[in-house]
Amino acid sequence: MLPRSHRTSSPGPSYPRSPGSLRSKSPGSRPVSPGYSRKRTPSTGYALDQPSVSRASSRERGVTMRRSSTPERGRSVVKTGAIVIDTGTGTCKAGFAGQQTPQSVIGTLVGHPTEKSMRTKRDRPDTFIGDHARLEPDTDIIFPVRHGIIIDWEAAEALWRHLFYHELKVAPEDHALLMSDPPLCPTTNREKLVEVVFESLNSPGMYVAYQSVLSVYAHGKISGLVVDTGHAMTHSVPVHQGYNLPHAIERMDIAGANMTSFLMDLLKDMGHYFDERMLDVIDDIKQKCCYVALDFESEWNRPKREYMVDYQLPDGQVITLGKERFQCPEMLFSPPQMPGLTLVGIHGMAQKSLRKVPEQSRKEMYENIILCGGSSLFEGFERRFTHDVMSHLQTNTKVKVAAVPLRHYSVWTGGSILASLKNFQPCWIRKEQYHENGPYIVHRKCY
Repeated sequence: MLPRSHRTSSPGPSYPRSPGSLRSKSPGSRPVSPGYSRKRTPSTGYALDQPSVSRASSRERGVTMRRSSTPERGRSVVKTGAIVIDTGTGTCKAGFAGQQTPQSVIGTLVGHPTEKSMRTKRDRPDTFIGDHARLEPDTDIIFPVRHGIIIDWEAAEALWRHLFYHELKVAPEDHALLMSDPPLCPTTNREKLVEVVFESLNSPGMYVAYQSVLSVYAHGKISGLVVDTGHAMTHSVPVHQGYNLPHAIERMDIAGANMTSFLMDLLKDMGHYFDERMLDVIDDIKQKCCYVALDFESEWNRPKREYMVDYQLPDGQVITLGKERFQCPEMLFSPPQMPGLTLVGIHGMAQKSLRKVPEQSRKEMYENIILCGGSSLFEGFERRFTHDVMSHLQTNTKVKVAAVPLRHYSVWTGGSILASLKNFQPCWIRKEQYHENGPYIVHRKCY
């Protein structure tokens, strides 16, 4: 988050208006500038005092490195592109600041061979990163992130090192690092993150930004209601002038993983059995076949032939899906009820957040609702969400919902924009500042 002293009234970021560009679908709408100046060249705009570092570690790994521009002798300033990493519960996205989409997207999981397999296959790698780990036999799988919070720092660091050395092919000691953070993340996690970045990854600078704020920046705005449904959680977060409003944040623990599990149960009822190692197949069925019905009961009563589709499994077997296609994502809008707990669905969650926003800001929020996260990509999602929100409002209330095609990358893209802005560069936490103040500096520099 840029301190107010570094804001300007110069034009905001502007990406090419290609079919994949991040912009609102609303007819005639134009992205609102966040009010920052930005250089278009992704490799510039980062200047940070950095001690000379050894590149032996990268050479020892046998990885071809992307060479950064090096300073002239006697100068201590290095200009390199910052790296942006969005570590989600389901996937981890990484790339260079200034790019529109991440260069690498991998599953947030780490695998280690079982002790038995290590005794029989001594030449086997001791670590598997990403979705590949799920396919390895005799492997213990670790999920380093749970509900958006890092719970296994050793596995998370292994994941980040893989991204640096094998995906981006750069050394972390050459690049500043911007990381995303979920809403209401414990302060101790931020402190630990800073410690890992400076002590283990040896990066020269870093910054931590809230995911919701980055999503707003990705849409060229500084205020709006972010409705983010990802792998493990669904949030509604009001953002005002670049700041989260914590008292108005709402959370629902129903998201992509729950829908995948539900779809697997529905397929089991049809006689199709899948084990945990085939979750990627279930995910693919969910993404390619499922959709959100505008009216669930009306859709249920339609003739089956109108919504039945075939899906071919990797082994060549063909399965036919019917009502399961819209039953799966319906749980986001009509969640299963639990004893002693009333769940209102994603549209009701958004309205609960809006009711907690100061009345003078509520109109702005209704006109800047931002859908993001991979679980919002279902066909019909935007239409159903807008319909359900408006059905509980007065007819004269103006509602605008932005659902851009690449909204599953919104957090990362917002980080890419922020980290490449010229006026943002003084905001980095420098390594010397960390050594002087300890990890607590993150609370002073990042908010």
